[in-house]
Amino acid sequence: MKSWFVQQLQQSTVLQRMMISFQARSARERLLILVMVSVFVLVIVFYTIIEPSQVAHQQAITRLSNAQNQYQRLVMGADVLAQARPEQVLEDRDTNALRNVLTQTANQAGFVADRIQVERDGRIQVWSSRVPFTVVSAWFEALREQRVIIESMQIEKIESGLVSLRITLD
Repeated sequence: MKSWFVQQLQQSTVLQRMMISFQARSARERLLILVMVSVFVLVIVFYTIIEPSQVAHQQAITRLSNAQNQYQRLVMGADVLAQARPEQVLEDRDTNALRNVLTQTANQAGFVADRIQVERDGRIQVWSSRVPFTVVSAWFEALREQRVIIESMQIEKIESGLVSLRITLD
């Protein structure tokens, strides 16, 4: 493969003309051409490799900083919620009562679940996808008013204002 490549380079008329033209120049001109080609290669390397990686690095730093700020706000909010929690009395309901509360609060908030599953221990899992977050927030508020225990929750942002949700109610 290497010998074929070398043979192709040696037989190339364009490269032969360029080499003859380069060798016909004075030593000073050849040095100037080599310096210009080197600078050109360095500029191409800078704008195709180094600068995009620096931009990506700065964006990563910005995203990390934003995530840390959000985490700090969550930590501060968790302390407030933990202090307020003992004041609230949450109700432990059986599966049928929990299902009735779920239906009532979902209708009240305009929330539609894709799937509802009753677990053995009386918990209910609810899945929903591509739901406006304002609807989910209103549903959470209605659940809070009914003093429903949220055992676990996973929320994923799908696009601006829309989320997918998996929640376990007890």
